[in-house]
Amino acid sequence: MDPPNPPDAEERPTPSAPGRLDVETLTWAALLSQCVALAQAAVALPVDSDDAEDAAEARAWSASVTHAIQLQALWFALSRSEGLPADQRALGRDRAAVSLAEHERRLQAIWAGFSTGNATGDPLPPALAELIADVRALLDAN
Repeated sequence: MDPPNPPDAEERPTPSAPGRLDVETLTWAALLSQCVALAQAAVALPVDSDDAEDAAEARAWSASVTHAIQLQALWFALSRSEGLPADQRALGRDRAAVSLAEHERRLQAIWAGFSTGNATGDPLPPALAELIADVRALLDAN
């Protein structure tokens, strides 16, 4: 038995049709799922150690997780903002700039006093510094 022919384009449900999820919605759901998994894993980070420096770094990583998730969400939102009307895009950009500054400030406070090997002397671990730079680059491009 042959499979039925696919419906014509006019008969296909649109992405916004009730009961259907479009790619953007599924992508946001997948991102949220990964962020929840990351947050849950962060709870299990060992923050006690015989080595005081290791324990302090573990506490700093644990305290950084929420900010990293928020920065990833900012990056994702900014990378998908081109379809917004100009006024909404401008408002979103302004809110993203405020949020970026706040998360960067808090991360700098969390990691103050650490030496993470950045050539610039920045106390942030390279992965967090790169995430901040990526968000800033998208913000500048918008």
